[in-house]
Parts: sequence; C-alpha cells; structure tokens
Amino acid sequence: MLPRQLLRPPQREYGFYSSSLKLPRADSQSYAWLGGLIPPWPDIPEVYIPRSNCALSSIQGFLPTIIASFGFTDAVAQILTVPPYMVAALVLCVTTYASDRLQRRGVFLAGTNAVAGIGYILLLVFPSNVGARYFATFCTVAGTYTNIGLILTWFSHNLGSETKQAAGIPLYMSIGQCGSILGSHLFPSPEAPRYIKGFAVTCGLQFLSVAVALVLATYYVWENRRRDQIYGKPVPDAVVDVSELADEAPDFRYTP
Repeated sequence: MLPRQLLRPPQREYGFYSSSLKLPRADSQSYAWLGGLIPPWPDIPEVYIPRSNCALSSIQGFLPTIIASFGFTDAVAQILTVPPYMVAALVLCVTTYASDRLQRRGVFLAGTNAVAGIGYILLLVFPSNVGARYFATFCTVAGTYTNIGLILTWFSHNLGSETKQAAGIPLYMSIGQCGSILGSHLFPSPEAPRYIKGFAVTCGLQFLSVAVALVLATYYVWENRRRDQIYGKPVPDAVVDVSELADEAPDFRYTP
C-alpha cells in the first residue's frame, strides 16, 4: 500500500472509507476470471508480449556477444555494456513518468519500439562501422527495456479488476515466455559477427509491435468515446466500481 502522503485526495478518502467499512478489495465473480483468461480481441496482449520478450531475452543474453563482434575483447565488451544500460535506465524513468502524467501508453510504446527497431536496422546496414553499431546498441537496449515496463502497467490497468488481473497477467506472462525461448536462439556463434538472422527477426518484431501498440491505443480511444456518448463522461478522479463488470463497467475508461 502506498504511503498516505503519496495519494491524491480522492484516493486518500477512498482508502479511509474502504478500510473503515471493511470493503473487499477485489471482486469474486467467476466470469471475471474467465474474462481474464479469454479477453476480447483488443485486450489480448498475447499478440504483443512475446515479441517484446523475444527482444528482451536476446539483448539480455547476447549484448556482450554482439559488442564483442565489433572487434573488442570479451573483457572490454563486458565493460561497454554498462553505458547502454545506464542510458536505458534514464530513458525508462523519463518515459514512464511522461506516460503516467499524460495517461498515454500506446504512443510511448510505439515510440520505444521504433527506437529499438531503428537500432537493429543500424546493426544490419553498418556491418563494419564500429561507432554506428555501438550507437545502435544504445537504441536497442533503451527501446527494449523501456517498453517492457510500459506494457505491464498498460495491460494490467486495462483488465479493470483485481480478479481479472489475477487471471490474465499470469497467462500473458506465460505466453510471453515463448518469445523468450525464440530470443535465446537468434544469435548462434556460427553467424557471428553479422548475426543477420537475429537482427532481422528482432527488427521485424519491433516494428510489428509498433503497429500493434498503435492499433490498441486507437481502439481504446474509440471505446472511451463510445462509452462517453452512451453513459456520459465519468467524474474525474472518482472511484469506479469494477467489482461486477471489471473493464466493462460503465464508468471505467481504458488508458490508451
């Protein structure tokens, strides 16, 4: 639970109200579990998370190998992995803060995936330019790690209720590991130093993720407007009762 001073006034009031009345924190409807396991098409992150996990697992496991293929020794390659991760941490903090302030996820996800995809393009088209290839690792690491954090918050919020999250998130993570398995086989030693297959596959998946993020964000904007027309706009910062209908509650609005 967040400290009281970090909560907004409506959240503080609700926290006091719910704790004093001993209200349940999560819904217990069985269909909410089913909704988490079989979500409607626009809510299916199974089409997104495996792609991101593929890029994440490949960059986690093979970044030193990729940098060593530029002509550095293994020891130097290990040291040179530090700056890309430092930049990625900074980009992650700035991007997630801006995303939260603007309450937008899809556009930021599309942007970070595009940056990572551009990095892989640079690795493909500059086979001998060490400076360009090392710069490309900054793009791939920053783009990949940033979109992982955004994905988890985006999809978990848009599931609506805690019960649906409890059912859906483990499913998404399990399916996402299929991408991790793929990523661990994309950079075999015989294909060094170009790693054309590995770079091409991850590049394609990154730009496919750009398209998926934009499609999902567009759908959420459309659905929010449709609900505004039918039910009216919800009161800002009001507590939405999602115990019965989860993300289908009339006052619930998706984060696009």
